[in-house]
Amino acid sequence: MKVSKNNFSFLKLAGVAVLVITLMIGSACKNDDDIPPLRQAKVKVINGIYDNPGYVIKVNGKILSSIPLAYRKSTAYTAIPASGQVLTATEQGTNNVVVSSKLKIAEGTSASFYLVPQTATSKATSFLIADDLNNVTANKAKVRFVNLSPDSENLDLLVNGKTVKTATGIGFKEATSFVEIDPVQGATFEIRKTGTDQILAKSAAVDVKEGQFTTLWSVGPPVQTKRGTQIALGVINNQ
Repeated sequence: MKVSKNNFSFLKLAGVAVLVITLMIGSACKNDDDIPPLRQAKVKVINGIYDNPGYVIKVNGKILSSIPLAYRKSTAYTAIPASGQVLTATEQGTNNVVVSSKLKIAEGTSASFYLVPQTATSKATSFLIADDLNNVTANKAKVRFVNLSPDSENLDLLVNGKTVKTATGIGFKEATSFVEIDPVQGATFEIRKTGTDQILAKSAAVDVKEGQFTTLWSVGPPVQTKRGTQIALGVINNQ
């Protein structure tokens, strides 16, 4: 049978149409399991802002914790999408946003987000630190030091009277990496003003277990406030 040129063109167009419709139906019928899962990271939020009420913490408008975050307290690690997220801290019972910051946390990693108190020259801000929670040598633990005490000058971290490796001369809004130490029960950690023997604060009876990651952080002003707040040494378990 002879097929005219016009009929051939018509058949060709009909075939293309059928193919397109088939592809559209196939796409619509895909199982949801075929869609790649949301790429996630984890964040822990710590409140270092003193003499203030607790804060409501939100990520992209979603409340991170049902309980307002009080001074020197932290949230658990919470899974969030790894990109395009904005974290806000709002004073409890008000619409006053004290901190708003876009998170930059690599996919599949964890980070600590600190609410940083005001200083004589700046308003409340934030401090984001990547948390490398891998690779602990057998029979060892890891610790680090974060200085969030405004106007306190540089500080050293000591454990049972001995300086912790690399944790010396740490300035405000600075942090060390995690360093290995021997596990210890009932340890006394102290912070000292760099270049002196002056101990500013201590945290006694701290258990640092094998394989554990612990953050020691200075918080509060060096001079006591009207509400009695003064520099202190906090302890955070990073697991």
